[in-house]
Amino acid sequence: MKRKFWFASVFFLVGTIICVPYALSASSGDIRDVSVTTTSKSIEINWNSHSEYFELYSKIDNTYKKIWSGKDRTYKLNSLNPDHKYKLKLVAKGSNGEKLDNVVINTSTNKTKRQINERISMLTPTVVMKDESVTKQIFYPMVNSKLDSFVKKNEVKLSWSNLPDDDQIYEVYRDGKLLKKVKGNSFTDTSVMENNIYSYKVVGLKKIPDAEVEKKKKWLKEKGIKLNKSQEKNLYYEEKSLGSVLQTSDETTIDVSREDKKQVTLQGDDFRDYPTGYGFTMRYTTFIPLEYAVNPQCDWVGYCKFHYFEGDNRGFDVWSDRFRTRSDVYITWDFDTNNPNDVKLNPSIGTTVGLDENKNPVETGKADESDIELSRVTNTGDSITHWIKLESSNPLVVGAPAIDAEYGAQVYKNGTGHVEGTHDKAPSHEFYIAPYASDGGWRTILNDEHEGFEYLLPIMPNAEFSIDLE
Repeated sequence: MKRKFWFASVFFLVGTIICVPYALSASSGDIRDVSVTTTSKSIEINWNSHSEYFELYSKIDNTYKKIWSGKDRTYKLNSLNPDHKYKLKLVAKGSNGEKLDNVVINTSTNKTKRQINERISMLTPTVVMKDESVTKQIFYPMVNSKLDSFVKKNEVKLSWSNLPDDDQIYEVYRDGKLLKKVKGNSFTDTSVMENNIYSYKVVGLKKIPDAEVEKKKKWLKEKGIKLNKSQEKNLYYEEKSLGSVLQTSDETTIDVSREDKKQVTLQGDDFRDYPTGYGFTMRYTTFIPLEYAVNPQCDWVGYCKFHYFEGDNRGFDVWSDRFRTRSDVYITWDFDTNNPNDVKLNPSIGTTVGLDENKNPVETGKADESDIELSRVTNTGDSITHWIKLESSNPLVVGAPAIDAEYGAQVYKNGTGHVEGTHDKAPSHEFYIAPYASDGGWRTILNDEHEGFEYLLPIMPNAEFSIDLE
């Protein structure tokens, strides 16, 4: 197994107060100009409205519970847990008690200094390739990046902070399609429909230090590897993205009700360690979208045994059985006690087929399932955290660079959660979540397309992501 490694360096201010404004069109009873100010222990909400009475709810497990009511246009939640997600609903009431307006606020408390240092320490170096001195390094990790969302039935506002970028111009995507390039740190989508689920992504680019650019150029020259202008430019920038999977209603994006769930035990090799209970399945898959993948080493070194490799020949599809790697992780709680069960991993590796210049099969092989590792499993009772690390290389080519991906996920009983990680920009990466154990209900967390096999080289920067499940 060939490994890559990267170090992290970051400058930060601990306890920084983040204030996010939110403006809505005004009408009688409308809640508008909502803002949240967060620390590691508190969330303060401020708003404007013509209404004279308000109620504030917090979603606990799968139920909204009232935590405040009154005439003030500000409320502060204190004594909160740091680095914790909160789903709040602010409701404006009329003189007869009727609901005039409401907005769902998805936010989180800040990390403590210790938590920031722990995040950085997780970015530990590992060997890239035998006898190589090149490192895979994250220069601007997203340890302080944050995305808040404010949701109405026909409007979604996104506000972000500390997303690394050079020119403060960000690309905003919805369901994989570019909506707009935005100057600043907020965007309002008024083209949404009620009770629909949307996946948003905000992308920034941050140039690495000039000295590191020169190191990479030198490495390419020494190896005799030539990249085109576009590929070479991509050496210089780290891609950063904040995301949110949310529903334009009061609900979370996945059904977590337990009434109709049954304890299930599935049999067969494909369902090893399949637990009983209720909760979620998280599926992370890498696949080659091409029918045939050209072996880049033929051009880089001038000789190769395999001119092509068989691809998976598909697009994004949670159910496809064609892939390079797949990790299914089962996050569950016991039906009777509601206590967290052990997190279970079901790893799978696809077969690699090497082809000659006429695309005839020459040899097949399979990487080891130990290339997919589960670690750092913790729980707080109402949430379970785990990390998956993937380092899997082509089993037919000695010294082939590995497909790298790593993510950490914290998932709550009520269906909200957060995932963060990094991955090579090759091949395609897809990430989904569904109620456990379900035959459907999959929600897309991440669909990142293959950008070229040169991104497997140890000098190419990884994409870094941080995504909220609302």
